[in-house]
Amino acid sequence: MNAEERDARWMSVAEAADVLGFDPVSLRRALARCARRRDEDPAAEPFDGIVARKVGNTWRVWLAPAWRRPA
Repeated sequence: MNAEERDARWMSVAEAADVLGFDPVSLRRALARCARRRDEDPAAEPFDGIVARKVGNTWRVWLAPAWRRPA
């Protein structure tokens, strides 16, 4: 595990949406759609390198280092 992966953290949908340039509502809906398609635990991987887990009523999102690097 490299330093970037070690420094990664789970973030709120609003924080992740800001990093990705999405509207928070759109990201939340994409996560919910993806989780329903999986029909298993409340987890979603809607895009490569983005992982989300439903914790209670909120989503927590983890972004791969490539998503967090400045363009």
